[in-house]
Amino acid sequence: MARSSDPTRFTIGEARAALAAKDISARELAQSHIDAVARARALNAFITETPDQALSRAAQSDARIASGDA
Repeated sequence: MARSSDPTRFTIGEARAALAAKDISARELAQSHIDAVARARALNAFITETPDQALSRAAQSDARIASGDA
């Protein structure tokens, strides 16, 4: 089955494959989810949002991927 073009619809395996193939960065993946949470804010479904922490960790992941450590 083809991978969705919407990163928020990726399975874990699809996200891992996209990151490994460098089709998407961890930052892009995180930002997609941050944007989805923002669009769904009216649902009041999230207790705590930590977008800065998510982007920081994504940057760390991107650095590990770039150095070959991930």
